[in-house]
Amino acid sequence: AGVGSTGTGSSGAMTPSGTMRPARPGPTQGSSPLPNPLQPGTPIETLRDVEAGRPIDELDLSEDQLRQLDARLLDEARAIIQPEERALALVRVARSNIFGRDFTAAGEALVEAGQAALQISPGLVRDLRLMAVVTNSLILAEAQSSEGRPQDALLGGEEPLPSESLQGWVQALKDAQTSWDRAADLAAQMERRSYRSQTLYQVIESLSNELSLHGAFLDVESDKAEAMHGPVKAVQAQVDAGLVRGASYAQRILLPLWRDRALASVVAGAAG
Repeated sequence: AGVGSTGTGSSGAMTPSGTMRPARPGPTQGSSPLPNPLQPGTPIETLRDVEAGRPIDELDLSEDQLRQLDARLLDEARAIIQPEERALALVRVARSNIFGRDFTAAGEALVEAGQAALQISPGLVRDLRLMAVVTNSLILAEAQSSEGRPQDALLGGEEPLPSESLQGWVQALKDAQTSWDRAADLAAQMERRSYRSQTLYQVIESLSNELSLHGAFLDVESDKAEAMHGPVKAVQAQVDAGLVRGASYAQRILLPLWRDRALASVVAGAAG
């Protein structure tokens, strides 16, 4: 596929972050015109399949209009009274923001989703809502983490990465760590021991796998001349601190089987 193509033969649009947004298919033949989601009178129910790509992807919206739509979705979700429904709606908003690579907005929506989930009476529904928030927090953390990895570090260049790239790397890791911390805190508040233990393990596995990848990049970068200067050491310190946090998450797991698996995952991440 050429530049500006999605790889499927249709053109895409460049987002402000430099990634390609897939082209939105036009309405099918014989379909009725879709309502404009930016109009105040448009029912929010018409937007319920945002994450599935229907029907909002059939509209030709600019980046500014998409931001307006995200803001409206967030306002609609916040207005829901029942906490179990509000939490679910906020998770969907966060997922839409992650897809659009608006990680700040996604994090804010997930914070509010977690707060709503904790307002639900203890029981299965509360645990399931917490699980949904944790799962999407891990998706966010991994997206933030991968955003910071300098892909050109493995392309064989002899020159060390510039300080600006390394500083951005550190910040991306800090942002991801915040998401992992939030996920672990929510997982630890699940009522059922089996859910709590397995979900905490999933948080630790996500963290360990991602930080292991960063360690591989650091190994390449450290082999370059004068690589271990201040910014690289800062990246290494952030990776090490994250693995230590992962080990502390494991201490919250009550079931020995899951706790041992979690600690093994941290060790594998440190060795990788």
